[in-house]
Amino acid sequence: MSKYIAGWNMPGYLSETEPAEFKTFYEALSYITEELLRYVNELYDGMQLDDVEAEIEEKQILGLKKLEYPFMHKLGGYIFWIQRN
Repeated sequence: MSKYIAGWNMPGYLSETEPAEFKTFYEALSYITEELLRYVNELYDGMQLDDVEAEIEEKQILGLKKLEYPFMHKLGGYIFWIQRN
């Protein structure tokens, strides 16, 4: 049975954390969406002028839930990804 691995890293570097493993693509997508939203909140934390930009980014991330495998999204200096194992 296939499993899905989800994680993020700077391009060209190994992940700073162990990638998470899921039974279905949609479980992996839900996880990586939450990680993307967390990263956006950290990225824009305390930047009042960028609140609109952060809101737009969050809406784009929430729209990612409609995507299917394979998945990769670049945000800031990181690549967020899902791959089949």
